[in-house]
Amino acid sequence: MQKLQKYVPAVTENEPKNLKKTSQTRLENSLCVVGFEEGETQRHHVEMAKDLVGPDKRLQMKSVVVTSPDSQVNIPPSKVLLMFVDYNERNLILEEAEDGIRRRTLDVLMKSGAEVIVVYCWELSSKNLEEGYLYAPKLGSVSKVPRLIELSRKNSVYSIYKQFKQHQKSAYQRKLKELQEFIK
Repeated sequence: MQKLQKYVPAVTENEPKNLKKTSQTRLENSLCVVGFEEGETQRHHVEMAKDLVGPDKRLQMKSVVVTSPDSQVNIPPSKVLLMFVDYNERNLILEEAEDGIRRRTLDVLMKSGAEVIVVYCWELSSKNLEEGYLYAPKLGSVSKVPRLIELSRKNSVYSIYKQFKQHQKSAYQRKLKELQEFIK
């Protein structure tokens, strides 16, 4: 098995300023819960993340809410980034428009050099998610959107209803074990 190597990519002058801040900073031993709504919604996301992480204390937990492209500069340089996206009627994890806030935020996260995991929550069919599935098979965008395809291949896309299933928690723990050289 090949060891996973992580690096912080070089940034060119043509990239957005918010990306420069994230990628030029050394990544810290933390896990950041990235959400898009302040208040009770983000508190729920943090609680869901705590449930996923369990007793593992190697990573300090942080939280940030992205409400505009300007607020992306507030994303800390964490080694693990959990991007929570709430259910919508069209079951779109990322907006179709290239300039959508979730899509742009995911781009920033993926270019940061961190381990990125997307969590689509409040998705009803995930309530009965079968063993072996990290996300609901009916989420067609996971197999159509290049960014999500890439993350899915790395077992980094999850869908949940109110909480993670035990097999999803186990998959997350296996991922951390693979990253043990990265997360010290």
